[in-house]
Amino acid sequence: MAIMHLSGCDRIRARRSTKEEHNCAIEPLPGGTTSHDQLSAITLCVSDVTQNNRQTRGAGESRASQPSRLYYGWIVVIACNFVAMITWGVAIFNQGVFAAHYIAVYHWPLWYMSLGPVIFHIWAGIAGIAVGQLVDRYGPRYVLLSGAFLLSAALAVFGVVSEPWHYFAAFFILSTGFACIHTITIGKIVARWFVRHRTRPMASSTIGAGIGGALLVPVNAAMIEEYGALNAAAVLAGITLATIIPTALFVIRDGPETMGLEPDGAEPAEPGAIRDDGASSDTRHWTMSAAMGT
Repeated sequence: MAIMHLSGCDRIRARRSTKEEHNCAIEPLPGGTTSHDQLSAITLCVSDVTQNNRQTRGAGESRASQPSRLYYGWIVVIACNFVAMITWGVAIFNQGVFAAHYIAVYHWPLWYMSLGPVIFHIWAGIAGIAVGQLVDRYGPRYVLLSGAFLLSAALAVFGVVSEPWHYFAAFFILSTGFACIHTITIGKIVARWFVRHRTRPMASSTIGAGIGGALLVPVNAAMIEEYGALNAAAVLAGITLATIIPTALFVIRDGPETMGLEPDGAEPAEPGAIRDDGASSDTRHWTMSAAMGT
């Protein structure tokens, strides 16, 4: 009954010790006697078992005393939140700020200006197909850098709009840059780092998107009123480049293998098993979850 008060690890060690000591038992000689050599063997065996138990307990205590390090994949998730904060804040939530400004300045029809967001969402979806292939071929970091420069170029056009086609061209460039960064690329980055409970880090990687809208929309609106659209767009472009470029170059990695790490929760691969990227050498293993990388 005393063993019921032990911890889980102690119970395992107790069972292991009992089993090993049982293995040390030697059948007595006929008549119930035991020779001197048998007694010596039993003593030596029990001594070895005790020493092994001490070494096992010491190794466990040593591992418990070591501070656990934050898995680098979670640092990547935090970095993706900063990228999402700028990307959504610039490319999604500030569309209406620029549209309202040019409606007030040029008195263009509201229905006409609404075509800009339509162009944005349609083209971002189409461009996303090519972006997924680019991420697989060149890695996410180069795609993120391309997206940052495209967002900045779109902001530069927004700052000098004087004709309707300028406005639509800005949305076309903006949607291309957004396609390079949004959930396709961010999701692919995070999926490479996690296998166990993958949906948790993937869902956590874009929390910053809403924060970007809450911060950058009032800043951009105030800048346009005070200093004009050109200066406001220049400030947003500077924030975009200053945030995404260092994050892509110095924080985000193409995968854990580039740092000598394994994906969190990964198990040894078996022949024909589905790999972490959702591909399989056996086409019979294709499933919806494998195709989505989840």
